[in-house]
Amino acid sequence: MYCSFYIFDKGDTALFSNNSTNENQSVWDFGDQQLSFLKNPKYIYKKSGIYKVCLTVTNQCNASKYCQEININLMVNFIELPENYVWSISPKDSIDTL
Repeated sequence: MYCSFYIFDKGDTALFSNNSTNENQSVWDFGDQQLSFLKNPKYIYKKSGIYKVCLTVTNQCNASKYCQEININLMVNFIELPENYVWSISPKDSIDTL
Protein backbone atom coordinates (compact mmCIF):
# COMPACT_ATOMS: atom_id res chain seq x y z
CA MET A 1 0.00 0.00 0.00
CA TYR A 2 1.23 3.48 -0.87
CA CYS A 3 0.11 6.68 0.87
CA SER A 4 0.48 10.16 -0.66
CA PHE A 5 -1.48 13.33 -1.34
CA TYR A 6 -1.38 16.72 -3.01
CA ILE A 7 -2.52 20.00 -1.48
CA PHE A 8 -3.98 22.87 -3.48
CA ASP A 9 -4.39 25.89 -1.25
CA LYS A 10 -5.54 29.46 -1.72
CA GLY A 11 -6.01 31.75 1.25
CA ASP A 12 -7.97 29.93 3.93
CA THR A 13 -9.18 27.03 1.75
CA ALA A 14 -7.25 23.87 0.99
CA LEU A 15 -8.25 21.08 -1.38
CA PHE A 16 -6.69 17.72 -0.61
CA SER A 17 -6.21 15.07 -3.28
CA ASN A 18 -5.61 11.53 -2.01
CA ASN A 19 -3.24 9.68 -4.37
CA SER A 20 -2.92 6.56 -2.23
CA THR A 21 -3.26 3.08 -3.65
CA ASN A 22 -5.11 0.00 -2.35
CA GLU A 23 -6.73 1.77 0.60
CA ASN A 24 -10.19 1.08 2.01
CA GLN A 25 -10.35 3.98 4.46
CA SER A 26 -8.77 7.43 4.61
CA VAL A 27 -8.39 9.61 7.70
CA TRP A 28 -7.17 13.20 7.33
CA ASP A 29 -5.74 15.18 10.24
CA PHE A 30 -5.65 18.85 9.23
CA GLY A 31 -3.17 19.80 11.97
CA ASP A 32 -5.68 21.83 13.99
CA GLN A 33 -7.43 18.97 15.82
CA GLN A 34 -9.98 18.53 13.02
CA LEU A 35 -10.42 15.27 11.10
CA SER A 36 -12.11 14.14 7.90
CA PHE A 37 -12.95 10.68 6.58
CA LEU A 38 -13.60 11.86 3.01
CA LYS A 39 -11.25 10.62 0.29
CA ASN A 40 -10.63 14.13 -1.17
CA PRO A 41 -11.78 16.76 1.34
CA LYS A 42 -11.98 20.53 1.10
CA TYR A 43 -11.07 22.31 4.34
CA ILE A 44 -11.26 25.93 5.47
CA TYR A 45 -8.72 27.04 8.07
CA LYS A 46 -9.72 29.63 10.68
CA LYS A 47 -6.23 30.93 11.56
CA SER A 48 -2.98 31.64 9.74
CA GLY A 49 -0.11 29.34 10.53
CA ILE A 50 1.92 26.32 9.53
CA TYR A 51 -0.06 23.12 9.91
CA LYS A 52 1.17 19.53 9.74
CA VAL A 53 -1.42 17.70 7.64
CA CYS A 54 -1.42 13.90 7.88
CA LEU A 55 -3.24 11.28 5.85
CA THR A 56 -3.57 7.77 7.24
CA VAL A 57 -4.89 5.07 4.93
CA THR A 58 -5.78 1.51 5.83
CA ASN A 59 -6.86 -1.70 4.16
CA GLN A 60 -7.49 -5.23 5.46
CA CYS A 61 -3.77 -5.88 6.07
CA ASN A 62 -1.88 -2.62 6.49
CA ALA A 63 -1.88 1.02 7.48
CA SER A 64 0.23 3.80 6.02
CA LYS A 65 0.68 7.44 7.05
CA TYR A 66 2.07 10.43 5.17
CA CYS A 67 2.44 13.99 6.54
CA GLN A 68 3.20 17.32 4.92
CA GLU A 69 3.31 20.92 6.20
CA ILE A 70 1.04 23.59 4.76
CA ASN A 71 1.43 27.33 5.29
CA ILE A 72 -1.95 29.07 5.58
CA ASN A 73 -1.89 32.86 5.29
CA LEU A 74 -5.20 34.60 5.94
CA MET A 75 -3.73 38.09 5.52
CA VAL A 76 -5.46 40.22 2.96
CA ASN A 77 -3.08 41.75 0.45
CA PHE A 78 -3.13 45.52 0.97
CA ILE A 79 -1.74 48.14 -1.34
CA GLU A 80 0.01 50.91 0.51
CA LEU A 81 -1.11 54.31 -0.79
CA PRO A 82 0.58 57.65 -0.18
CA GLU A 83 -0.89 59.80 2.61
CA ASN A 84 -2.12 62.45 0.17
CA TYR A 85 -3.85 59.95 -2.16
CA VAL A 86 -7.23 61.23 -3.41
CA TRP A 87 -9.97 58.79 -4.33
CA SER A 88 -11.88 59.48 -7.51
CA ILE A 89 -15.16 57.78 -8.39
CA SER A 90 -16.85 58.18 -11.73
CA PRO A 91 -20.24 56.84 -12.87
CA LYS A 92 -20.38 53.71 -14.98
CA ASP A 93 -21.16 54.07 -18.65
CA SER A 94 -24.89 54.51 -19.11
CA ILE A 95 -26.79 51.48 -20.31
CA ASP A 96 -29.69 51.86 -22.70
CA THR A 97 -32.82 50.16 -21.45
CA LEU A 98 -36.09 49.41 -23.17
